[in-house]
Amino acid sequence: GQGHGTCVAGLVAAVGENNVGVSGVAPEAQLMSWQVITPAASDAQFAAMFQYQSNIVSVQNHSWGLSTEGLVEPSLVEQTAIENAVTLGRGGRGVVLVHAAGNARKTSRDGSSSGAHDANEDGYASNPKIIGVAAVRTTGRVASYSNPGACLLVAGPSGDSGLPLLFTTD
Repeated sequence: GQGHGTCVAGLVAAVGENNVGVSGVAPEAQLMSWQVITPAASDAQFAAMFQYQSNIVSVQNHSWGLSTEGLVEPSLVEQTAIENAVTLGRGGRGVVLVHAAGNARKTSRDGSSSGAHDANEDGYASNPKIIGVAAVRTTGRVASYSNPGACLLVAGPSGDSGLPLLFTTD
């Protein structure tokens, strides 16, 4: 929902140095937002999303997931749009695409992630042209809900229940 987008936007680009007490990891970044309703969006709408404003957008953060289990891959038209964005966007410099690992980690009593949803099964997060991003707690450890996966290259700060709060714009 929109609350999630506001929270993520604050983690990314909250201005800082404004006596409010929140600063994003890129406080001078400018943000754009567009909302795609899944699963009602068509392949063509998803493709248009990946190429939207690719002449001016430097980084796209895809903080959404599909509600299906098992391997879900971008359609051929989406794969073409992703390729166009990362190779032709910004006058040939490319757009950096990042995608959330997902929030469906299942943790057993012993702390293992046995039976967890795996980001490797998400054809968006595991696409070689997209940077897969996990979530970490304020302690630097993986968030209890963040999906595991070998495709994940980086982790970003996020909240987690029962731990010190991570302040953001929501």
